[in-house]
Amino acid sequence: MDLKSSFHQELTARQGPSAGSIDAIEIAADRGTVRCELLAVDSIGCAFRLLEVSSDALRGLGIDQLKTIGESLAIRLNYLLEPIRPIEIDKDACIIQLRSMPPAKGDQGTSYYELIVQAGRIGLQRFNKQPSNTRQSVPANVTREVLARLASDMHDAVP
Repeated sequence: MDLKSSFHQELTARQGPSAGSIDAIEIAADRGTVRCELLAVDSIGCAFRLLEVSSDALRGLGIDQLKTIGESLAIRLNYLLEPIRPIEIDKDACIIQLRSMPPAKGDQGTSYYELIVQAGRIGLQRFNKQPSNTRQSVPANVTREVLARLASDMHDAVP
């Protein structure tokens, strides 16, 4: 069974009323482990706090290789609410940070996706920043199909 199908199967198993706690999906795949911290799942959509791929294949990569992975994900993840683009490259820590460009702005502040590509892992979260407050991690609400596709695309970005 491919990763996308396995992810759909895990979402179906978790469908139903949520007790307000985090339910983690963890799937070992050929290029690494895909982990998702789910907050809610229904027949159409879901809310997640973190989606990440961890892989030994990402360890020891140089900044240029991580930058290439980040740029390919920016192109590949064009189905998110906002397009993501690299915003910071930390050569010393070997981290590539991508964010929604432009972010979503509304009555509840500014919301954006943040994708971190670093040695050992790729992680995606959604944040909200209200005026005069620090940013807060908020649930990312997507369809089940989009979440499974995100998991697959992030996994496939691992060399």
